[in-house]
Amino acid sequence: MKNIIVLGGSYGGARAARVLASGLQTDHRVILIDRNSHANHVYILPRLGVLPGHEHKAFIPYTRFFSPPSSPTPQDTSTDASDEPGPSTSRQSRPRHLFLHASAIKLNEHSVTLDRAFPEHGLPSTEIPFEFLVYALGSHLPAPIDLWTSDYGSDTEEEEEGSQRNEKPRYGGTKGEGIAWLKRFQDRVARSQNVLVVGGGALGVQYATDIATVYPTKHVTLLHSRNRLLPRFDPAMHTEVVKGLEDARIEVILGERLDLSSISNAKSSPDNNGRIVRTEKGREISCDLLLLCTGQLPNTGLLRELSPDSVDPLTGLAHVLPTMQLGILPSNEAEMEEEVTLYPHIFVIGDAADAFGAIKAGHTASFQAEVAAANILRLIEFDEKVNGRGDDDDDDDELKEHAQLQHYVPGPPQIKVSLGLRANAVYEVNGVVGRKNAEEPEDLYAHMMWPYFGFKDVTPEEMHL
Repeated sequence: MKNIIVLGGSYGGARAARVLASGLQTDHRVILIDRNSHANHVYILPRLGVLPGHEHKAFIPYTRFFSPPSSPTPQDTSTDASDEPGPSTSRQSRPRHLFLHASAIKLNEHSVTLDRAFPEHGLPSTEIPFEFLVYALGSHLPAPIDLWTSDYGSDTEEEEEGSQRNEKPRYGGTKGEGIAWLKRFQDRVARSQNVLVVGGGALGVQYATDIATVYPTKHVTLLHSRNRLLPRFDPAMHTEVVKGLEDARIEVILGERLDLSSISNAKSSPDNNGRIVRTEKGREISCDLLLLCTGQLPNTGLLRELSPDSVDPLTGLAHVLPTMQLGILPSNEAEMEEEVTLYPHIFVIGDAADAFGAIKAGHTASFQAEVAAANILRLIEFDEKVNGRGDDDDDDDELKEHAQLQHYVPGPPQIKVSLGLRANAVYEVNGVVGRKNAEEPEDLYAHMMWPYFGFKDVTPEEMHL
C-alpha cells in the first residue's frame, strides 16, 4: 500500500484528504495527520471564548471523516488512531484510509517522522514513508485563539501572573482540554472591566464586538496600527465595520501601534483596576485584559529544514508553483526559462504557502487543496499508464496530456465578519459589500461545519462527542 500523507487536518488539509480518498485506487491510501484529536473550527472560537454554553461545538471528531454512517465498508473506513485496537484487530480488518492523532517532528524527502508510532494500524515505526505529501500545517495563530499557547496574550493581573498561571495544565489537543481552555478564557473576560484588543483584522473586530455586546458595561478599546480596518478588502468594509464598532460603543484608535515594551513595564492604573500600556505615540490606555490579535506566523519549520531555499526568510512562507508543488525561491534558482520543482511529490497549501496573493482563509485553503489533490491523482494516473505501456508503444502524446497539471488562480477576496451578539454580520463577496439580512445565532451556525468532517445531519447529542 502506497501512502499519501496529508499533514494538517483543518479546512485545507481536510479537503485535500477528502478529494484524494474519493479518487484513489486500492493500491494507495490517505493518512491524515493532525496534532488535535478533533478538528478545531477556529472561526467561531472568539465567540465561544466570550459567550458560555457552546464550547463543545467547536471541536469536531475525525472518527467519521473517512467513515460516515452511510458508508460502513471496513476497507474504505477510518478510525481515530488514538483508539486502542480491540482483541479482534487484524491485518484484514484494518481501515484503508487513516487519521492519526500525532505531531510531525521531522520531514524528509520521502518520509515523515511522528512523535509516536501506531502499531495498531500496521505502523510500528514513528517514520512513515510516502509517495506524495500535502503540507497543510497552516500558521501559528494569535494567542487569543491559539489553544496550544501557554497564555492568552499579555496578562495584566497580578493574580494571574502568580500561582494561577503556573497551574495551567499542559495542552494536548483533545476536546476536553479545548473546552476547558475556552472556559478559562470566558472567566478572564467575565472578570475584566477594561479590555484592549490590538489588531483591526477580522479576529480583533470579532473579539471586540462580541465582548462589548455580551458585556455592555465593559469598556472595550480596539487599537489598530493602520488608518483603515481590513485593508486587503474593499474600503466599504472599513466603513461598515467602523459603524458596527460605534454601535457597540467601542473606542476605536486607528493609526497607532502598541509599544510592546510597555506591556512588561506597565504601571498600575490609578484605580488599581488593571495596568496602563501605551502606544508608540505615547497614548496611555488602561486595561485589565489585553488581547493581541496580531502576529500570525506560517508554520513552515519542517519545510525549512527539508529545503531552506523554498522558504522566504522574511515572510516564512513556502514558495509554490501554480500547481501548488513546493518550489525554490526565484532568487535561488539557476537561470531557467520555466520554473521547476525539486519536489514534484510535495504540495503546500493554505496559510503556509505564498499562493500568489491569495488571502489567508479557510475557503482559499480549500480551493488550493482541490488543485493539489487533483494534481496528485493526475500524477498517479500518469505513472500507472507509463508503467503499463508495452515495449512497442512509442506514442506517448496521450500520456503527456495526462501529466498536464492544474494551476491555482486566486479568486477575489471574500470575507464575512461578525459584529457581535444580535448584530448583522458584514460581508464582501465578489466585490459586493453588504450586511446580512438576519441576525446570526449565538453559536454562529456551528453545526454547519460538522458535515465537512463526516457528520451529516449532526444532532445536538453528537456535538458532545
